[in-house]
Amino acid sequence: MNVFHLGLLIASLGSFQSDPTPEDKHHVSGVELSAVVDGHNQFAWEAYARLRERPGNIGFSPFSLASALAMVQAGARGETAEQIGKVLHLPADSASAHRALGLLHRGLSGDAGPRGVKLTSANSLWAAKGLGVLPEYLAMIHEQYQSTVNEAPFADDPESARRAINAWVKTQTDGKIAEFFKPGAIDEATQLVLANALTFQGTWAAAFKKERTQPGTFRVSSTRQIRAPFMQQTGKFRLAATAYGQALELPYTGHDAALVILLPRQAEGLAELEKHLTGPFLAEWLRQLKAETVTVSLPRFTITAELQLEDLLAQLGMPLAFRHLGADFSGLCSTDEPLALSSVAQQVRITVDESGTEAQAVTAIRSSRGLGNSAPREFKADRPFVFVLRDLRTGSILFLGRLADPGTSPREEK
Repeated sequence: MNVFHLGLLIASLGSFQSDPTPEDKHHVSGVELSAVVDGHNQFAWEAYARLRERPGNIGFSPFSLASALAMVQAGARGETAEQIGKVLHLPADSASAHRALGLLHRGLSGDAGPRGVKLTSANSLWAAKGLGVLPEYLAMIHEQYQSTVNEAPFADDPESARRAINAWVKTQTDGKIAEFFKPGAIDEATQLVLANALTFQGTWAAAFKKERTQPGTFRVSSTRQIRAPFMQQTGKFRLAATAYGQALELPYTGHDAALVILLPRQAEGLAELEKHLTGPFLAEWLRQLKAETVTVSLPRFTITAELQLEDLLAQLGMPLAFRHLGADFSGLCSTDEPLALSSVAQQVRITVDESGTEAQAVTAIRSSRGLGNSAPREFKADRPFVFVLRDLRTGSILFLGRLADPGTSPREEK
């Protein structure tokens, strides 16, 4: 049995290049780009609606997951491609969709320099000798996703191949994700690994002073409280108050990206707020944001998680991709044997502290053949809340999660 791995790594949020190239302007319209972003965001909320059923902290990158699946969808055909496209809400015109996705991906590359945001993006394809990846597929991922191609000795020395891929991941994430593929995950049956690495480090437009961070009480529930370090400052921020709670936007230097905190009114109010989380719901909260003088109290936190996502994706509407009999990935490589996805996993690390935010996520997809001027308002995040890491130019949701307990950071959630 041969195995196809696709790993996608997103190490954090980022902003986009200011000006598309003339070629991009010619091939991708604003309507096409907007349709892809809207589809990504709708997918984000639908995935979160499944993940929120799990207890505790949640952190994932819908952008990473959607990007990985989009590159898989480019190699799918027939009903398999249709199901993946519908789950991602991609435009019906596949070529147009991938041109727009390519522009979106390439826009995440580049060092923002004085704007205070470090952002890099890279793709890499690792193929077994003699796999027979189709030239047209290679050309597409090179043109749209700027992917490099490497030959890997999966059959002869899978451990060497695993170490090489993990080294690439570690380099692309500044060492934050050192071992994505665990021992045994790459074996002699492995045929292909497709990886994307996106790394973000952003500083707050208005940094929190470390000397003002003080221990405080975080109300995990109505019956449980813990002590946690709370960052504090008073300044001008965009704030909204609704029937469900408050929303606060914390921009990064350059104001091209921001962290949005959705805070319920009561410690037990998060579940009710989460029931309503959709694109239009968030859009309404964002529409009501207004600049005010706000006293902010926010816990410092780190969330790490490892998520297995095959069941979630099948439930969202793409079960065929996981069936050995029926999946069609004939647009990826030439083979007489069936090829099907066997696992989809994501590793996530998100850190929010006084200086800003770092976030990392790795998504791996494995398949197998045969297989105002007034008194300050208060925003005190002392109870479970939802956070959204957004690109402000396009509105793309890049990271999404829930802080249920700043005192815990589960390594693995299944």
